[in-house]
Amino acid sequence: MRILLPCDNYLFRYKGDIYAKSQEEYDLFKRYIRVFDFMRLVGRCSDVDKLKPTYVPIRDSRIEIVTLPMFRGPFQFLKVFNEIKKRIKNVYDGVDAGVLRLPSIMGSYMGYGMLRRHIPYIAENLYDSQDGYRSSDRLSEKLLWRLMDYLQRHLCYKAYGVSCVTQYYMQRRYYTKKEDGFSSHYSTLALYPSFYTAPRKFPSHKNSFSIIHIANPVVTKGRKGHEQMILMLESVVEKNINANVIFIGGGTEKEINKLKQFANECGVGDRVTFTGYLSKDEIRKLLLESDLYVMPTKAEGLPRVVIEAMSVGLPCISSKVSGLPELLDNHYLTDYNDVDTMANLVKELLSQPRIYENVSRDNFEKSKAYEASILETRRDRFYANLKSKII
Repeated sequence: MRILLPCDNYLFRYKGDIYAKSQEEYDLFKRYIRVFDFMRLVGRCSDVDKLKPTYVPIRDSRIEIVTLPMFRGPFQFLKVFNEIKKRIKNVYDGVDAGVLRLPSIMGSYMGYGMLRRHIPYIAENLYDSQDGYRSSDRLSEKLLWRLMDYLQRHLCYKAYGVSCVTQYYMQRRYYTKKEDGFSSHYSTLALYPSFYTAPRKFPSHKNSFSIIHIANPVVTKGRKGHEQMILMLESVVEKNINANVIFIGGGTEKEINKLKQFANECGVGDRVTFTGYLSKDEIRKLLLESDLYVMPTKAEGLPRVVIEAMSVGLPCISSKVSGLPELLDNHYLTDYNDVDTMANLVKELLSQPRIYENVSRDNFEKSKAYEASILETRRDRFYANLKSKII
């Protein structure tokens, strides 16, 4: 069975070969050919003069790659639309079905192309566009997310099968209306047994506690709460908790310098570290060395980084949005801007060993439901359902 997959992952061309950004992204592509025989991958591609250490060549005879000009966002998409239209003119030929990863500009555009050609497809929902609408501050962004939500719902209604990264939350909006349609739920995470550790003991031997935050990109005024983290740290220090914050994630020098300046103004500049983009192994190492995971956020699907933190026994604090209530106890979910409550929760966890260890144990046990083999089985069954409908 031959499938068509439009993707939002950036591809890179170097000396004629196409590379994925990381082994993790390449593994994402390969999960489809665990069940399907052939995949035509359509994605944006940049020519590069030098390979980054994380880049991985895509060399599998079962994967055919159709490259598109690079664009970011709807306005750049419109600028290269005519070129995109030319390049995908024949991509629908010879495929039996499609997979849409939503929300996505290319996924939505090609999804309607599949509908016009009566090509059956399944939809994998990674994020709730309605959350994007609610979390946006600018009118233009709100209008875009409103449109993306309409497209996402409409494409799901006509899909043969629909999956969501959450177990309950996103299913209220994104589902198939086909009488014989099918559904599933699974995270995009690939969390193997070697990543797991065990519940934590309270770090009583430490003089200073490390709080970790992971998000790309690192920006001011973003939805991942970098400024809120700095304000929270200021409050934590005022409560006589000796702590520091480690920000993991790529970002421009300008944005990082603005956050460093903000931290200095808050009196915690010497307690804040920016690591830049890290590999999964490097992230795991810092998670193991840290004592707490905190991430204020305006919107999510089901955040992989929180599950990763849970799998190494970290107590976690985040926001009452999207699928996070499926992961964390409600007590450790706060409003995005409620830095005082966040700081109080940090103090509670870092000053009461029994509570710290209980939360660590609960998080670790819950993370086991997201181990790779469990998700792979559920995911493979979802893909096999499509295959059985077509063949």
